[in-house]
Amino acid sequence: METKIRNATLSDLPILLNFARTVGRFICADEIRTWLLVDPEALFVAETHPDGKLIGSCCGTRLTPELGFMGLYVVLEEYRGKGIGFQLWKAAKEHLGNRNIGVHGDPVNFKKYTEKEGFCHVEDYAIVYYECYNDSISTNVVSIPDIKIATYFEGYCIGCSNSIGSVDDSTTHKGSREEENDSKKTCAKLNAMKIVQSLEKSSLAEEQYNSDEISGIEYIDEPHPSSAIIEGASTNSAHEELSNVKNKIKPNIEMRKSLKEIPFNLMNLNVVENTKAEEILSQVVAFDKSVNNRDRSFVVRQTFSWASCRSKVALLEGKVVGYACLRHVVTEHWIISPFYADTEDVAEILLFELLQGFNFSQAPKGITVRFPDKNIACKRLVEKFGFKEKAIRILTGFTKRCVNIDTSKVYSFHSTVFCCE
Repeated sequence: METKIRNATLSDLPILLNFARTVGRFICADEIRTWLLVDPEALFVAETHPDGKLIGSCCGTRLTPELGFMGLYVVLEEYRGKGIGFQLWKAAKEHLGNRNIGVHGDPVNFKKYTEKEGFCHVEDYAIVYYECYNDSISTNVVSIPDIKIATYFEGYCIGCSNSIGSVDDSTTHKGSREEENDSKKTCAKLNAMKIVQSLEKSSLAEEQYNSDEISGIEYIDEPHPSSAIIEGASTNSAHEELSNVKNKIKPNIEMRKSLKEIPFNLMNLNVVENTKAEEILSQVVAFDKSVNNRDRSFVVRQTFSWASCRSKVALLEGKVVGYACLRHVVTEHWIISPFYADTEDVAEILLFELLQGFNFSQAPKGITVRFPDKNIACKRLVEKFGFKEKAIRILTGFTKRCVNIDTSKVYSFHSTVFCCE
């Protein structure tokens, strides 16, 4: 059987997602797109010749001129033992050149990496996974005076308010009918604004205006328009909001389905100014850099924009002290990733704010976090919120040196496929 190794393209995305689902990788389509923007030649696939069937993949992402990372190493079971995995691995590793290369692996496979591939610089922690399946959010939440929480949904800032802090059982947020109605209006208006903004910025052909679906999600080589603000209260219904948008774009457009099913309410929060929203996100980027010791501004901004991604940012005296993103992945889990905080108290408020109102009935596979086992504060926190440990432990190694990150601030890693925190 003849096999060809080539760079992946976005047309390969459905099969790549199936690979990820098969081996239980917690990624999404947006994640692959984002990292291909970081390094368009990072992802390699193996295909049979001449029928062109994709049978394997391996990624080698150039994170910086000095650092690279390998992941999504998959070969379909029936094609293993034929040297295909070796070809993929070799292509991805050669793409990274002389960089310090990182890799994750379970204890069995990791032994091969250290003994045969030179990944002998091993981090002093294992990545552990915890999951929560029930609405068991702690009602005894720590309170920090003057802390504020900014909320972003798919890259759009929808408000900034004081954190709820300590609550009792009578005030635990379960989502009233009034709040649900408000959230639907807010969600409709948010999606409406995205559609308008997308179409105004595009040079779409006439026939594209009449397609069955119009997507408001963009993947561009510039910051996502995260500073767009959704107004607080609205007297218009969701139907009216979308009708207004339709009229703005083109009178004879047939708009199809606009609202997406999401398992949490979008709270009707206070409005923040456009410049303030961008200022907060810029601070998030700086905070992320302080944790990771490198600039990941593009990836952070893109992550905030991913489909279904709800993000919370904690600010104390106007300074970002933590942020967390809740998003859906191809395995049908919801994952909190990334999740960084200066202190355990800040992390507790962020976790509460992120999960309040979440409808666990729409997430049968639960919510997952993944963090370094040496972060004892994180273990204590997630157990307080009803998370249970899974039987998964992932090790991390490098070819030249370990990467210096502040694991005390990591409450859930960003990506175990495309980057090393």
